[in-house]
Amino acid sequence: MNNTNTLDFKAGTFFIKVLMVICVATLLIYLAKHFGTQYAEDKVRERLEASGLSPFVHYESLHFNPFELEASLDNVSLGLKDTPWLRLSRITLDYHPTQPTHLDIEFWIQHSPAETLSRDTQYWMRKVGINSLLGKGSLSANIEDKQITSQLHLDIKDAGRTTITSDIKMLNQNISLFELRNDLLVSMAMGQPAGVFIIHGDAIEMRSAQIQYEDMGLAKNTLPQPFSLSTIQRSINQLGFAEYGSAELFKISQTTQDFLQSEGKSLMLDISPVSPITLKDMALFAYDNQLFQGANMSLTTSPTNKR
Repeated sequence: MNNTNTLDFKAGTFFIKVLMVICVATLLIYLAKHFGTQYAEDKVRERLEASGLSPFVHYESLHFNPFELEASLDNVSLGLKDTPWLRLSRITLDYHPTQPTHLDIEFWIQHSPAETLSRDTQYWMRKVGINSLLGKGSLSANIEDKQITSQLHLDIKDAGRTTITSDIKMLNQNISLFELRNDLLVSMAMGQPAGVFIIHGDAIEMRSAQIQYEDMGLAKNTLPQPFSLSTIQRSINQLGFAEYGSAELFKISQTTQDFLQSEGKSLMLDISPVSPITLKDMALFAYDNQLFQGANMSLTTSPTNKR
């Protein structure tokens, strides 16, 4: 009988200890979630205000996952709140304690009919031939001192898939994001978006970059058909890649025509300057129709990976 009572007492003590551990763990998780959410909220607001983007980024709620150190912004609109440029159902930011310089972001474009978005977005949607936006993307970046290596994936339904990998260096750490944003908006309003690269291009140095694009309607609906070589050459020249009559223009146009007329291929643009080049220098090369040669670019096609 005594042995039975002893066993019951030990079992009861063990149960109480387990219950206490669960209660303490639950409390700690709650506190971590509460203070983590508050910390993340403060940081997000601080970054938006510092960059001058507060009037253009709106979100319904913020959640913090203490297990994965993950913060999520839900129902995000970029631009004016009622008629934004873009609606995102969620943006997720992952923090890596062992890699504080590394950043992982995932985002989902909310299903958005054209009439719920801004006039600028509606214009491009009509141009591409889509009635609603839907897609997803991710950004992975590592920032060490002034060096930034990143990879961006963007997948938009009925438009295309894009992957951009870059290695850049910030030559001016004091660049004002507020000023950069204003100058970009002014440049776009004047119909010369590349103008912002002339103004601020000295602050960013390009080491290398790679752009891979798989068309799902954007190019084929935007460019006039049939895809004649002369039409493609005219577009390439207008973008500042090469001069009329040059070997570069002929090579670029042939590769582009092959891509547009084929199925199941990706177009790859590789930028490998002999020595690091600023964005301002790249913009000046484009004005002189020498961008392809000046930035040491190459353009190729390859079979698309099955997804």
